[in-house]
Amino acid sequence: MNFETLPDELILLICRYLSSSDILYSLFNLNSRLNRTIFIYRQHVILRLTSYNQFEYLCLNVLPKIGSTIRSLTINTNWTDLIAKRFYFYFGERMKEIFPNIERLTLVAFSGSELNDYMISISDLIYLKQLTIQDRYNITEEYKQVLFDKILSANNNRLEKIFFNRHSESLSINPTNSIVYSNIIQLNIHLEKITDLQCLMKLIPNIHRMNIVIDNQSDDIIIHFHEEFVLKYLIEFHLESFRRNWIFDQIYSLLKQMPFLQTLSLDLFSQDFHLSNGQHIVPILPINTLQNLNYAIEYEPEVEIESIEK
Repeated sequence: MNFETLPDELILLICRYLSSSDILYSLFNLNSRLNRTIFIYRQHVILRLTSYNQFEYLCLNVLPKIGSTIRSLTINTNWTDLIAKRFYFYFGERMKEIFPNIERLTLVAFSGSELNDYMISISDLIYLKQLTIQDRYNITEEYKQVLFDKILSANNNRLEKIFFNRHSESLSINPTNSIVYSNIIQLNIHLEKITDLQCLMKLIPNIHRMNIVIDNQSDDIIIHFHEEFVLKYLIEFHLESFRRNWIFDQIYSLLKQMPFLQTLSLDLFSQDFHLSNGQHIVPILPINTLQNLNYAIEYEPEVEIESIEK
């Protein structure tokens, strides 16, 4: 019995132990039956941990043939930064032509300049709604604001869901930007400071789900969120910020902008007693709509409590 005569179930079991690149490199176009068997791997392509020669072969001989069937594409440059450059060389100006039906794009370990190039290349992809950016690095401070604006407006403002993982460099938001990105309904992002969150909420009025990490410990600015920017569609909000000292009034003004929350998760550091007291927290919650609450606070009193010796 040779490989091609194995039952589909066994072939798919073997594929579980191979990378997406290995499967396409080894099995694609051997025969029509195998092409049908590995159809799921032609829809969801992950380019990572492949040799240079194998990657070149895929770009020249496989991806152009299966491009119209690809629904999700991951380009992972963790093992070599050449992959981002070579993929862009082959497809940067032909994304719409080669991948017309792509719905989800994931870019891993891209530099700021590479992200900029790709944001320009993903235009007029009518089905591309989700962008995931992981382990982003090498972005200058002055360019962070510009890059974030380009990401929000990428693909001619067709993106609806944008996810940054927490290992990416934090982003900052241009406070003078008045462009509204009504297309964004879900966002996971790592921000530099609390003022960035204040600016962000003005830009995405139709947001449904938002996951925010703020970890700048030097940000001691006390601000209050403006009530005129109520996020009436926001039903899920997660905030993690253990490096700055939150006060009750800030959380109160923040939650007033989210009157229809169903899920709320707050992981905070504070020296404000009111944030450690449930009798103060419960009245500021959107009780009429809230279904799930996760609340964790690292509380450190401003004045150390003196020990009493017996």
